[in-house]
Amino acid sequence: MTAILPVLISVGVAAFIAIPMGMLILGSFSAAPLGEPFAPTLNNYARAFSDKYFAQSLSNTMVFSVGSTILAITISTLLAWVIVRTNTPIRRFAELLPIFPLLLPPMMDNIAWIFLISPRAGLINRFLEDAFHISPLFDAFTVPAMIWVYALGSVPLAYLIIVSAFTRMDPSLEEVSIISGAGTMRTLRTVTLPLMAPAILSAAILTFVSALRAFETPTLMGIPAGVYVFVSRIYSAIELSVPPDTGLATAYASLLLALTMIGVGLYIWSLNRTEKFQVVTGKGYRPRIINIGKWRHLTLIFLLAYFFVAVILPFVVVGVMSFMPYFSYSLFKENFFQSITALNYQRVFSHPLITQGFYTSIVVGIVSAGLAILIGAMTSYLVYRTRIRGRKALEMVGTIPIAFPGLVVGLALLWTFFYLPGQLYGTWIAVVIALIVFKLPIALRAMSGAVVQIHNELEEASRIHGASWTRTFRRVTLPLLKPAMSGAFIYLFLSAFREVGAVILLSGPGTTVAAVALFNYYGTGQWMELAAGAITFALVLLAVVLVGKFVFRVQFRL
Repeated sequence: MTAILPVLISVGVAAFIAIPMGMLILGSFSAAPLGEPFAPTLNNYARAFSDKYFAQSLSNTMVFSVGSTILAITISTLLAWVIVRTNTPIRRFAELLPIFPLLLPPMMDNIAWIFLISPRAGLINRFLEDAFHISPLFDAFTVPAMIWVYALGSVPLAYLIIVSAFTRMDPSLEEVSIISGAGTMRTLRTVTLPLMAPAILSAAILTFVSALRAFETPTLMGIPAGVYVFVSRIYSAIELSVPPDTGLATAYASLLLALTMIGVGLYIWSLNRTEKFQVVTGKGYRPRIINIGKWRHLTLIFLLAYFFVAVILPFVVVGVMSFMPYFSYSLFKENFFQSITALNYQRVFSHPLITQGFYTSIVVGIVSAGLAILIGAMTSYLVYRTRIRGRKALEMVGTIPIAFPGLVVGLALLWTFFYLPGQLYGTWIAVVIALIVFKLPIALRAMSGAVVQIHNELEEASRIHGASWTRTFRRVTLPLLKPAMSGAFIYLFLSAFREVGAVILLSGPGTTVAAVALFNYYGTGQWMELAAGAITFALVLLAVVLVGKFVFRVQFRL
């Protein structure tokens, strides 16, 4: 049994990922609707390429992804340099600023900017019109607005990659430049940034892939104005067409999957080129703090402006609107304090879909995060602690879902469940499976780093004393992995709690998660209730982080 277990785990992980994707691709070549026998056809792709939205969707997808990447990487690189390498005031506190957006619930930033810059009712547009007689300058339902909102939300991911490279860089390379007469800005331009190129490139490609996968921003800010990207076109073909056009959706999904796979291939290529830029030496050192003189006041303004725009402004705007009876600039301006009401929160807490959704989110979040961590730990152990054939391929297979857009994962599983015996569609098991498939690469990366730090001699001592592989893994390896597992568990739970795209097609009556329930408020135009639900969502996420940090003493980095 012990010898068979690693093989079973390997086969199970591969099947877990390969079967849904195979069903998706197979479905894209079928003329039959869901649940019907396979009927070969190329018509789905013919309809996709001739679809009146195809050219627009492809163009918007690339412009949105590239634009978001450029803006997010620019902000992230400046933040990392200012926080790690300059004498900007409050830089110690500022280390936490870029990751605060991770605590905001899904859709909150989109809701906030729709409230602020919608063309006819946006608070900023109405203020400019009222105060300066300026016609609306901004439009929330355009590609530039989508780029702005998504880029702000993408900064934490890129920042965590880039700041690590800034921290590890040997400062003597910059010191040589300074001694040779180059100024601070010239050293930054000619030495620091070129040496950071691999980390910046990796962060850029990962951000680009993330933008290709984005669901909330293109759906909330694009569909109302008929501005489609591939993800929103897939969603509209399934949810907004009567009857659902699953053939067109699977064709679009397969094309999007090909784009994201290309992006992931470029990401792996960028990682393999880092040897040319090795700047971490064997001697100990600390990052060199650069005295930027009077410029430190400007960099401080930059830090505070980012925190205000990316975190404070969305939270305050949505929080204020959650106490208003309806969305109106005139009401906000002239009769705000008299109009404050808690009715929106009463409706949220009395809505069975919302209350049940929070309970369901907690259950599926705990189960999916726990199982993903366990699968990730066992897979990492097989890759780095055994000699079974194909173990490196297993790691690659486990990492592949990083290229899968959440909506594509949901659509792939939708096809799979309709052809499996039993009734998994619409159950919490379907939601859990989708979250595991979608989040497995994160669990695998987190556990791989922890497994390689455990010395072989600890497990060898257990085996010498007669313990089986299973008992050694349970009694020796898992306890040593506990700190890493607990931190990764909290992160995965938060990610599962926030996820919309991967589960929106799989949720059914009684299994709707909180994020999807909030999204349904958007679909029915209940903006004030949506704001109240988003604030409640944010407080729940914050409570989870605080309990994990201060009650269970979990050590994790968001």
